Amino acid sequence: MYPNLSMFSSGVKKATQTLFLVAPLMLLSACLPEEKDDTKPISNEGGNVNNSTLSLNGFWDGGLNQDESLRVLIFNGNAYGINSEKAFYGTVSAESETSVNFSLQGVPFSYEDSANNEYVASGRTLTYTIEASLFAYDDLEIAGSFDTN
Repeated sequence: MYPNLSMFSSGVKKATQTLFLVAPLMLLSACLPEEKDDTKPISNEGGNVNNSTLSLNGFWDGGLNQDESLRVLIFNGNAYGINSEKAFYGTVSAESETSVNFSLQGVPFSYEDSANNEYVASGRTLTYTIEASLFAYDDLEIAGSFDTN
């Protein structure tokens, strides 16, 4: 009496079966590894980051003028730092395993937003150009001289 109804239900059944078969395959394809060419990191300036610079990735404690109050995060050739007076942002490059160059902009703190756990920095920017060397004493250390503009 209703021949079209049975065709419709079998069509839905086949579409549902196909969906249940294809969906897991699509989800599994998301677990495939990335291509090797896709794993080359790029700095904020758009340039490739070499392996020597990548080896510096991480948190570094130190200071300017040996005050030991500077905390810097280095990630893919970019540097983000903070000490008791300024916020720092800039770039890092290591042309070899022992030579490191920083170019940092230091901006003094304006005030602390304690409700949001944030610091606000504004004012005259001071540029720090640091030429340093990498040393391995008890821990890995960077030591060198700097100029300001």
